[in-house]
Amino acid sequence: MIRFWNLLAFSLIFSLNGLSQDVVKTWQIDSFQIALTRIEQARVDVGIHYHTPPSFFTMFEIKKNNLPITLGGGGIEVSKDSCVITFLELPKNRVKNGKVGTVYEINLCIQKIISKIVSKPSWTIDVIDSITITPLDSLIYNQYNRLQPIVVPHYNMGKPVKLHHKMVEGFLMFFNDAYLTASIKPTDFLKPYNPTFEYTLYMGNKSVSINYYWGRFLVDGFVYGGGPGYSGGSGSDELTFWEANLKLMNQK
Repeated sequence: MIRFWNLLAFSLIFSLNGLSQDVVKTWQIDSFQIALTRIEQARVDVGIHYHTPPSFFTMFEIKKNNLPITLGGGGIEVSKDSCVITFLELPKNRVKNGKVGTVYEINLCIQKIISKIVSKPSWTIDVIDSITITPLDSLIYNQYNRLQPIVVPHYNMGKPVKLHHKMVEGFLMFFNDAYLTASIKPTDFLKPYNPTFEYTLYMGNKSVSINYYWGRFLVDGFVYGGGPGYSGGSGSDELTFWEANLKLMNQK
């Protein structure tokens, strides 16, 4: 009988989780409908001794012409005074090149919008004089096993190596096939999430540098990668490209 009542007591101890939302304030600014929502994440523990109080957080919800928008990675940035929200809107029908997105900065306090169209850089093989690849460290942080970093073979003190013409074609093919995915924030690629390689494109008197991190190209303040559903490349993919180029250049 004692065992029965113990089991019954334990069966009564369970948790109920729920969400409730309250719209704190709304704005209509040009074609945008913006709502500041307060969300209560209530956790109620039905047991003998305790009750966990609810927790709260707020978030902005943005629509354009009363339709949800597609946000780039990183979501919505909010200024310290909560007046300015900044976000990257991706087109509903994603494109890989040309005009690939729009950055919006909306000042809620004075109801002003600043927008900037994002145009993906584009190069063709005939305008490229050469491209170099530079390993940025002898070790690559392994996001799948933090205790086992990936070693960059033939690091050679991080000296730049010229890309073989076949690798130049491959680089341009990979870059042109990538989608805009996010804006780069100052804290996105700090140690240990450092970019792993740097590509420098030389065109006459001009040069452009593109950093690379696990299947993502970082250039002009934006991230380009595999697009919807893409989780990123792997350290082995980066090393394969690096080593293949060394072999073609007879440096391995």
